[in-house]
Amino acid sequence: MGWDCMRHYEIIKAGAIPYFPDIGEKPPLTMVEYPSKLQHYANETLMSILLKPSKIVEFESRLAKLSGEFMAWLNQKGQSDVYHSILSKAE
Repeated sequence: MGWDCMRHYEIIKAGAIPYFPDIGEKPPLTMVEYPSKLQHYANETLMSILLKPSKIVEFESRLAKLSGEFMAWLNQKGQSDVYHSILSKAE
């Protein structure tokens, strides 16, 4: 439980895009290295798809880019974090 749990790392590692509807309420000293701006953009994109599911084809390239950006962050920042070390050992 709590903000900085393993679930969002697992979601990213699986190639999916996490959705944090309340990311703007995150305490300032929590998840300081998490890409909050990227998460805001991901939330907006995912909400756009939910509001207009018939236009999902138009969002496919944006979704692929978001997934890639989250994965790049995980690979770059994750090596020093115990959570990411656990995930990489599980592969």
